[in-house]
Amino acid sequence: MRVSIHQPQYLPWYPYFQKIIASDLFIYLDTVDFQKNGLQNRNKILTNSGPAWLTVPVKQKLKQKIIDTKISKVSNWKEKHMKTLSFNYGKLENFKNYHSFLWNVYAEASDSLAELNIALTNQILNLMNITTPTIMSSQLDSFGVSTELIVNLCRQVGATTYVSGNGGKNYLDQSLFSSSGIHLEFLSPLLPNPYPTVYTDVGCHCDLSIVDFLFNCGDTWHTYIPSGI
Repeated sequence: MRVSIHQPQYLPWYPYFQKIIASDLFIYLDTVDFQKNGLQNRNKILTNSGPAWLTVPVKQKLKQKIIDTKISKVSNWKEKHMKTLSFNYGKLENFKNYHSFLWNVYAEASDSLAELNIALTNQILNLMNITTPTIMSSQLDSFGVSTELIVNLCRQVGATTYVSGNGGKNYLDQSLFSSSGIHLEFLSPLLPNPYPTVYTDVGCHCDLSIVDFLFNCGDTWHTYIPSGI
C-alpha cells in the first residue's frame, strides 16, 4: 500500500493533491509543531494586482502542535476570505458551481485550524473526484520525531511504499525505511500547465492555491496536468 503524509495546509497548491492522488492512503500530520509564517494558515490566490495572501489568524504559543492551534476570533476572517474570493473569482462559472461547497465548510468551522484545513481539503478532494481515503496522525499512535515518526505511522497503516516529496531527500533517514521493509519513493512536485485565468493581464501563476486552479478550470483541471496524474 502506498502512503503519503503531510501537515494539513490551508487551501494548498496542486502538488499537495498530486501526492494524495499518487497514494492509497493519505495521513494528515496534525501532531507536529505549528509552523509560523508557513502554509498551515495561509496561501495565495490571484487578484487584479497579482498574487496575494489569504491568512487565517491564529493564537500561537511556543512548540504548539497543529492539532492544538486555535483560530483567533479577533477579526471576521471567514467573511473577509469569502468576500475576497467572491470579488476575485465571482464572475467565473466554475466559482458559481463550486463556492457553496466551500462556504458550507466555513460556516461550520470551529476554532480548530487543523479541522478547518482538513475539512476544506476533503471537500476539494470530493470536488476533484479524488477518492484516496484520508486519516489524521492524531487518530494513530504518533510517537517519535522526524523519520522515526513517519516510519511509525507507515507501519501502523501497513504501508509498503512511502511517497515523499523531493524535499524529503534532505531530511529523511532512508536507512530506517529500508530496515522497516518500506520502499521510499520521491515525487517531484508537478505544477499545472498555464491555464486561462480571470485576470489575463496579470497572467497565469500556476503555484497558487488549488482554488485558483479550480475556479478557473473547473472539471477540466486534469487536462492542464502535464503527466495526466
